[in-house]
Amino acid sequence: MRVGLLGGSFNPLHSGHIHIAHESLKRLHLDAVWFLVSPQNPFKESSDNFDLRFAHVRDSLKRNPRFIPVCLESSFATQRTFHTLRNLEIFFSGTNFVWIAGDDIAQEFHRWFQWQKLPHMVPFVFFERQAPVRRSKAFQRFASPHTLLRLRHIPRNALSSSYLRQKADQVIMNVSHKKER
Repeated sequence: MRVGLLGGSFNPLHSGHIHIAHESLKRLHLDAVWFLVSPQNPFKESSDNFDLRFAHVRDSLKRNPRFIPVCLESSFATQRTFHTLRNLEIFFSGTNFVWIAGDDIAQEFHRWFQWQKLPHMVPFVFFERQAPVRRSKAFQRFASPHTLLRLRHIPRNALSSSYLRQKADQVIMNVSHKKER
């Protein structure tokens, strides 16, 4: 079995994530995409809404049986991709995994714990989401297309969870101001 791993906070899950998952199924010939809902991204503020985020992802993916929400970091008690992948090697030894992400993640990839070892554990594929972002140090180190690949010239979806949260905050502020009047 060949499975794409799409990790993230999914705060919230949006059409950009779904787009990458669909493109991954098609272009990487995957059997499924697992949405690894992270209890806590080590690069983001503390988040206490994991159960709500996971339920939203689960409910949103119900229509596609090849999109599977998983909470492996909670099950494995891991927070870092490196440790999660180590556990996947043990518990799913017969599965071929591919890590998939938007290329905005490629920009910060060199900040990930044990980042140099990750592409030796599973191939990483970064999808172009908008105008090309600057290449990370990781691409200089791993020139082989079998360990680190950047897919360009595909249909793009630049939507981000950060943008959606910012817009939601603006709506809340506008509603608050209207109530004050």
